[in-house]
Amino acid sequence: MRRGVFRLGGRGFTLMEVLVATALTGILALGAYHFYTAMNQQVVSQQDIAEMQQINRACLEEIATTLRSAGYMLSGHDAYLITGDSLYVFLSETKPVDTVLYFLEEFSDGDYQTMMVGRPDGMVVYKLMKQVNSAAPVVFADFLTQIIYTPIGSKTIAITLEVQTARKDETLPDNNGFRKFINTERVVLRNVS
Repeated sequence: MRRGVFRLGGRGFTLMEVLVATALTGILALGAYHFYTAMNQQVVSQQDIAEMQQINRACLEEIATTLRSAGYMLSGHDAYLITGDSLYVFLSETKPVDTVLYFLEEFSDGDYQTMMVGRPDGMVVYKLMKQVNSAAPVVFADFLTQIIYTPIGSKTIAITLEVQTARKDETLPDNNGFRKFINTERVVLRNVS
């Protein structure tokens, strides 16, 4: 048997052939790994985008549905009140007046700590809170960056909502890697003359 030759069933491979085959296998495995990580990042990004858009649509639909009922069975009382990023909607089937309040509350240090990793200092993210009458406020949605209520005439309000992804996308150079989605909906109040 010659030195450096491995015999397998009468045929042999030189040490150089084994090293070349190992190197080629390593290169192919590395390429497959990079392809897998890129595709996995793409899937995670698409899930985050879909979730962000769903949060935006759900918030707008919830607020719009409540706002359309503003002023129901009220006389001598405002149908709604806008104060900054807070919206009070007044409606009633009985007395006293039913009040629905939507407002933004900043995330505290303990909220979603694992998802807040990578968020730069100064980047503020809010939760959309909903409070009915004097009940405790509940979180309706999260990862909002701003909400703007704009009255258009006496019967229409435009609601602009901006939501961002919970996780940072390393492939996105803009906005520190966080994707944002802005949507506006116009709501016509049915019970306001």
